[in-house]
Amino acid sequence: MALADRAYLGAYLFFTVILLVGGLIARSFTAVLSPFVPLWSVLTLENYEIIFSYPAYIRSIWNTLGVAAARAAIGTVLIAVTALVALRSSFPWRRPLEFLVLYPRAIPGLLVGMGVLWATAWLPIISWMQNSIAILIFAFLMRHLPTGYGSSSRSWCR
Repeated sequence: MALADRAYLGAYLFFTVILLVGGLIARSFTAVLSPFVPLWSVLTLENYEIIFSYPAYIRSIWNTLGVAAARAAIGTVLIAVTALVALRSSFPWRRPLEFLVLYPRAIPGLLVGMGVLWATAWLPIISWMQNSIAILIFAFLMRHLPTGYGSSSRSWCR
């Protein structure tokens, strides 16, 4: 990689990731973030004290982490099994399985979300997901399954 390419990559990472995330972190530890006020004079932990004083906020943080962990674990297993069957087996329906896994990418995310909502409202086989976190895990799995399959199938076909 040439020096100019590294400089462009470094500038891109700085302006799109480091600067933005740094600003969010700095704002979370201050009462007000302004170029006219010295940063060290407005540093506080009050924002975090407020968040951690309400049980609903703590529960939402744990629910978010639980949904992410469950989706990652289930999605990894599902993608690995699907890629294994579609790319390395002699299963007769392996080609339609590949199209079935890639199908949610062809549909806009809003329609996928509405489809999951209506499916859980009208289909008795998955109506148990109503009013539970399982519906979020299912929707996120369905939405990101094509991305995981696409990245794993590229690495397995080499």
